[in-house]
Amino acid sequence: MSRLKKRFPQGFILLFIACFSILTACQSSTIQETTPAQTDYSHSIQKIKFKLSDTSQAQKISRQIKGVDRAVAVVIDQDVSVALEVSGFDRLRLQTIRKETHQQLSRKMKGPYTFHITTDKKLYQSLKTLQSELINATKSGTELENRFNKIKEDMHG
Repeated sequence: MSRLKKRFPQGFILLFIACFSILTACQSSTIQETTPAQTDYSHSIQKIKFKLSDTSQAQKISRQIKGVDRAVAVVIDQDVSVALEVSGFDRLRLQTIRKETHQQLSRKMKGPYTFHITTDKKLYQSLKTLQSELINATKSGTELENRFNKIKEDMHG
């Protein structure tokens, strides 16, 4: 033990600890510098005019329709896309449920909206994924808008 003290005096050990602390502190600041890229996504998403309050309102209205188990909605600009999940014997009334949902949305949501409603299970999942990506701002705005337009197109044919 005394040989170790002779080779490494206490000042050298303190200097080593101080250098190590400085180096590890610099690493955390480097990580913080890379996070501003996330704010770029939120700016580009704001350009496509995603309306979170109207989205939740459309979902709430759609869930109140008899036969609808779950609903997911995305409102961008003046387009309201709603996907409904219907199960059991209610699946025999899909056209009626879509029509009733359209009537309730157009009656309760103020504004010049265009409504796109589907009961397709695949489109339900796609719209649900898109909605979470819009809320969490995980991808660029143009990519999300292109996916939204593709889903709208698939709803009509």
